[in-house]
Amino acid sequence: MSIASSGILPAMLISISFLSLALLGASLQDAPLEGGKDVPIPKRISGKDPVLPQMAREARVQGFLIFEVTVNAEGRITDIKALRTIPLVDQAAIEAMKTWRYEPTLVGGVPRRVKFTEIVDMFLSPGDAVSHYWGQALDPKNQPQVRVLAIGRMALFANKEYKRVAKALTKLATDSDPAVAEAASTALAALPPEKN
Repeated sequence: MSIASSGILPAMLISISFLSLALLGASLQDAPLEGGKDVPIPKRISGKDPVLPQMAREARVQGFLIFEVTVNAEGRITDIKALRTIPLVDQAAIEAMKTWRYEPTLVGGVPRRVKFTEIVDMFLSPGDAVSHYWGQALDPKNQPQVRVLAIGRMALFANKEYKRVAKALTKLATDSDPAVAEAASTALAALPPEKN
């Protein structure tokens, strides 16, 4: 009697198929989720802020950098991939990011890895950041998504540049592009009251 006719081979094949499915399921479970798509982007809870290096300050090199990061189940960054860099400042940004910790992302009570995009501002001052993003948001040649992103980034500096941010958002709230006007109105409404 052969293995095939005895029923052993079909049983082995079924067992191997179930094992393959279980391994595939475990592999998919371990794959990072996409922040902003599968789950909300995790909130950063600790870590050093990046500092513009002295050489960059002297050369007046500033701007923003974009990284794709993966955080583990405990909320620590395990992988950093540069998407937009500025040679004199990227290493300072990466060194700061290595200290960052995020709230763990739970799915069904199970902590999961998450991959998402992180924007790091590296400006000489909050005023320089507001000027940069205001220019990006005002420029009608920029795509609406870029202008809306710039509005969100500019609003982050309201605690140090309240009057300028409020002025910019008020102007942008009347923009002819409905997406830009809506983003500016929403950001303006979300501003905390001005501190005296």
